[in-house]
Amino acid sequence: MSQSEFSSFVTAHGGTETEAANDFAALDTSNSGSITSSNITDAINNLQNSYQNDPYAAIVSMFNMFASNTTTGSSVSVSA
Repeated sequence: MSQSEFSSFVTAHGGTETEAANDFAALDTSNSGSITSSNITDAINNLQNSYQNDPYAAIVSMFNMFASNTTTGSSVSVSA
């Protein structure tokens, strides 16, 4: 997937161009200008491994994402 395709996907689902660019750079570990399913699988595995020591961190992260994406109500950061 090219950076342009990735950016289109991210922005179509509510992300910003900046978020798309940052995420693409993190996924394109070989700096090839494209990402593969292997890059995404590696990222998911790394994320899961990072939460292994604190299993609740994934849930807290998800709640923080929801809080930051709300258009009404308060934006509250949750911590464990």
